[in-house]
Amino acid sequence: MTNLLTEKQNYIIEKLWDFNRRIANLYYIVDEDWNKIKFKPNFIQRKIIAAIKNKDDWYIRHIILKYRQGWVSTLFTLLLLDEFLWGWKNIYNVIIAHERKLLTSLFKKIRFALDNIDPEFRTFIPPMDSDNANELFIRKTNNRLAVTLDTRWETPTRIHITELAWREFAKQASLLLAVVSLGIGTGSFLAGKLSEGHIEFGLVPLGSIGLSSFCLLLGISTLS
Repeated sequence: MTNLLTEKQNYIIEKLWDFNRRIANLYYIVDEDWNKIKFKPNFIQRKIIAAIKNKDDWYIRHIILKYRQGWVSTLFTLLLLDEFLWGWKNIYNVIIAHERKLLTSLFKKIRFALDNIDPEFRTFIPPMDSDNANELFIRKTNNRLAVTLDTRWETPTRIHITELAWREFAKQASLLLAVVSLGIGTGSFLAGKLSEGHIEFGLVPLGSIGLSSFCLLLGISTLS
């Protein structure tokens, strides 16, 4: 009996350890007819996963043309959820919705995938210390996953923006969102490289100067 339990535990640990196995076997989603199905990456999704499979490639900005049949947002929702659950520590992943009405539906996708993980695997997931309308938090690892309209107050680990709409009435807001997101991503990348993966308080003044300069320029441009 002990050997059987050990084999099963080893099988579960091996399955959880591998990123590709988790993505292809661990999560459930709903299809267009609201049927519960196990998520299996399609051709487009496999191409995207291959493009970001290398750890360093996570820090590259990936721009993907709109393709509804590709279920791109579903893929990135699961990727950010996966890192939130199984990543090491201090991860803050954010999904930025381009419309307020998408906040609830995006978070429902996350909750559905989380709630439908098989019980034998859920035992390896630490309990949620915060579970509100748009954010999950695990105190044990200090990992957070949020769905929001912006991230102006904090620097995320990863960002997925659902869509950049360039309609005339939304052009300024979309441009601002793109610039802010690019600035946050670039700043995070440079801070990580300069600090060599360690917490470096000496970089805080540089970040403050950058944010202050951006806010000043934004205020001037708004007045003009």
